[in-house]
Amino acid sequence: MKKLLTALGGAAVLGIGLAVPAAAHVSPSITEAPAGGFVAVTFRIGHGCEGDGGDTEKVEIQMPEGVESATPQALPGWEASVDDSGPVVVTFEGGPLPHDQYLEFGVALQMPDTPGEVAEFPTIQTCVSGEEIAWIEPTVEGEEEPESPAPTVAITESEGDGHGGAAEDEAEHVDEALAPADADASEDDVDGLAALALILGTLGFVAGGYALISVRKAS
Repeated sequence: MKKLLTALGGAAVLGIGLAVPAAAHVSPSITEAPAGGFVAVTFRIGHGCEGDGGDTEKVEIQMPEGVESATPQALPGWEASVDDSGPVVVTFEGGPLPHDQYLEFGVALQMPDTPGEVAEFPTIQTCVSGEEIAWIEPTVEGEEEPESPAPTVAITESEGDGHGGAAEDEAEHVDEALAPADADASEDDVDGLAALALILGTLGFVAGGYALISVRKAS
């Protein structure tokens, strides 16, 4: 994968050997993430190759510099693997994904601790025919977007100590939201039952007293 990206990068500069579908991109599910934060991002593949055999059977996503590991999403019908011998590359193989349908390939990772920079995720899409679509060209600020841009995520200032990124914070917030809600619900239920029991007890006492008075008057 690393050699492949290098070779295709050269081809991109020369304008040779790249299959580029019109008006297509590999779209990440997020546009920004905090520096050093843990995030889960999906990459939408929404266009196959041209002609017969245009269905996608492999997607390779290279992580940005500074990412040491990544966890791929489990997708039915696809086998995921991670190569961390150099720049970390996540590969999905299987499907195939029909050329006229889309699918999102998810990866969980810790973002580089480089606020203010843009993280690139060069992606290579391989079709059943053997044709490859290389989404690897860098987007340069102030210039027109290239024909086959690599997916990017802007790295913002850290929101905490670097260990409370989006994925972890979301889980913590869900736990915090559920626990008090359940506790309050339980307390309300108990209070409600106690109040009901008190009312019923009072009504029973009044009814019993009325019956006793009625019996005494009758006798």
